[in-house]
Amino acid sequence: MQNLPFRSAAGKGRAGMVDARDVAAVAAAIAAAPAPHAGNAYWITGPELISNYDVAAVLSKLLGRTITYRELTFEENKDAMVRAGVPEPVAQQNAQAFSLTADSGTTPSGRSSARYSSHGSGHCPRPQHRPSSLRAISYLTEACLT
Repeated sequence: MQNLPFRSAAGKGRAGMVDARDVAAVAAAIAAAPAPHAGNAYWITGPELISNYDVAAVLSKLLGRTITYRELTFEENKDAMVRAGVPEPVAQQNAQAFSLTADSGTTPSGRSSARYSSHGSGHCPRPQHRPSSLRAISYLTEACLT
């Protein structure tokens, strides 16, 4: 089978990737009872910190073929996104966010995102090794798989 790489400027940095359904559950809980949340901002994360090397291992297992991760520089990452059709200002901001993840070793804010608060969503966050979590990491592969 073919080895499929994906690339990013996130380096070895780790992030608490979150399943889109968990984000939706938090949004629904806040929409259902907005008063206690007025003026608040929440840092919604997944249940564990994972790197793109971890993502490659999960994708390899789920897809039954080898997926590898290759670290890019900021410029390489930005240029790849522009070539994929992302507007240059957006590509620059995205590449910067990935680079900040690499620099901090955790999330772009520099905070560890290992803690998750459901904010009343009523369930625990989904681990990122389940097939449904491919949605949470699909943005990495859409523009980055060759």
